Amino acid sequence: HSLAVNKGSRFHFSHQFAELLVGQLEDILDKKEVSYIIRKCDDGAQFRDMSANDYIYRSLDLDDFCFYHQAMYYTKRYKKEGHKEGHHNTNDDDDEKIIGNEKILFREGHLGKDFAYLTLMPRLKIPVTSIPEGKLCRIEELDINNENPSDVTREKRETYAKMALLMFCPFRDLDGNDLKHDGSYWQKFDAFRKKHYGEGKTEMKRFEIPPKTLDVKTIRDEQYLSIGDDDDDERVPGDNGGASDGDEKEAQGGVAFWIKGFEILQNVEDRLSVEKCQGRAPDVLSDEAPNLCLDDDAAKNTKEESDDSS
Repeated sequence: HSLAVNKGSRFHFSHQFAELLVGQLEDILDKKEVSYIIRKCDDGAQFRDMSANDYIYRSLDLDDFCFYHQAMYYTKRYKKEGHKEGHHNTNDDDDEKIIGNEKILFREGHLGKDFAYLTLMPRLKIPVTSIPEGKLCRIEELDINNENPSDVTREKRETYAKMALLMFCPFRDLDGNDLKHDGSYWQKFDAFRKKHYGEGKTEMKRFEIPPKTLDVKTIRDEQYLSIGDDDDDERVPGDNGGASDGDEKEAQGGVAFWIKGFEILQNVEDRLSVEKCQGRAPDVLSDEAPNLCLDDDAAKNTKEESDDSS
């Protein structure tokens, strides 16, 4: 009965999970082929649905959220009108219900702008990151204290910094220029790293803010490390997304880093370190329990050989 209570899982978790396709977001920025789902409508219209686009074309109301942070608080839903049954998710879990019926529209450029929207979840989810293998190396391989690293180390630094910034640094530019300084991902990430660790480790006041009390300014002030000039809030003009016509906003990116991201990166490093030192734990059940199928195959082969010899 516990499987039914836990929705088919052997374990019970305090939070539900959300997929974070970092590799897909990177491929879009690098102009590579990306896998997607085709959503179809009753009138024959269809669009390519990619979760990474939900971040790139998010409303300016969510301008201060990084990719990881947005996945924690917001989920995508589809407008009931216009979609054929079976072509979109109709998840009726409590965690998918709308708070206050607020629909946060996507900006121009999102292929599903007329068919989908974001909404705030009653309870945050924990993102499960999908990162291409080898993109986040061990920290020791970055040789951080070396001012003249080898070309191989420079490449590892750039790749590591790119993954970190894609997850934890709010940005908008499709060419990734928001995430670079002088054409380098590492220089941008290293600036955040030095400010976080160099001036005394920056502490985040609160990690889990209840969605009902979520305030964008609170998020920015309490949870993000800035390397820009907070007093000079000049922003590049942009579309106002889901905001009202009279509430014209502007957008910028690459000037803040989610403080919790440093802890998450350290957790990844700890896991890689344990795997390297100890390897994968042995599966006692499969190592010690007899494989009855193999025994049956062996008996069958023995019988066939006996029949052939006779």
